[in-house]
Amino acid sequence: MKRLIVSIFFSLTTLINISVIAFADCGPKYSVTIKVTGVESAKEYYGEAGGVYYATLLSKAITTGPAFAYIEDEHSADEVLKMHENKIWSALQSYRDADGYYYLGEHWELSGDDLFCWGYYPPNEFKILLYFPETGQYLVSGPLERYAFTAYFTADISDGALNVSKGKGAVDFLAEVIAFFVRVAITIGLELLVALWFQYRSKKAVKIILITNIITQVMLNIVLNIANFKGGIITAAMFYLLAELAVLATEAIIYAIKLPKATENCTGAVRAGLYALAANTCSFVAGGFLTVILFNMSDWFRYI
Repeated sequence: MKRLIVSIFFSLTTLINISVIAFADCGPKYSVTIKVTGVESAKEYYGEAGGVYYATLLSKAITTGPAFAYIEDEHSADEVLKMHENKIWSALQSYRDADGYYYLGEHWELSGDDLFCWGYYPPNEFKILLYFPETGQYLVSGPLERYAFTAYFTADISDGALNVSKGKGAVDFLAEVIAFFVRVAITIGLELLVALWFQYRSKKAVKIILITNIITQVMLNIVLNIANFKGGIITAAMFYLLAELAVLATEAIIYAIKLPKATENCTGAVRAGLYALAANTCSFVAGGFLTVILFNMSDWFRYI
């Protein structure tokens, strides 16, 4: 049983690696979210913590999506003068990066500990640049790369330098763990309720259903997380259907073999297969809803 489930899991993950590029081009585009922290501690360097400052991503490429670098040598003096009337744009455009990264005209106004998201074709290779108009100072990170479809970075400036770490924080991770257990518990609960209707009430039958569901749900969530990491929520939704079909086939085979022997009236393999179909239909509908609501629970915490 375990060998069969593991084989399905590795087949699905291989398929994800092959197909994710095509799927990722549908629906939402990849994004980069930066959370800036430690502004209160850095006020001696960059002004009062409550003051406004600006953030952007400097790109290694001269263009990405609709955003592009403004090359002043390619414009007339009058055009350049007019563009520089916007003081914030002018300050960011005037910054000269030591490694030749470009300002692409996109920036965000922040205040205190805050976050910003480049949600439409962000640069794949970039630096984080912060500009503090109160003191006229810049703060820039080292080179970074977008590591996932939805990439998260934390930029801490509490010591007067820009220290960047990638990935979600401890609170975000805890939220994802909670969401995982909630999804699994509700799904297994639904399938056990369906089992009662199919007269699978013995301790042995419940044990078989419980163990099988724990294994398949863990594998299903691993597949969905890989799909979401590489291709975003739309890709995860597409693979959700594929993975559910694999789970249905796996559980139908296991139940057809195991459940008839675990019931007092020795129900047949056909009933076991019908139970697998009914239980997975219920969990598929509920799971789809839970995936949308709970799959990225940690995103809720980022705005609290």
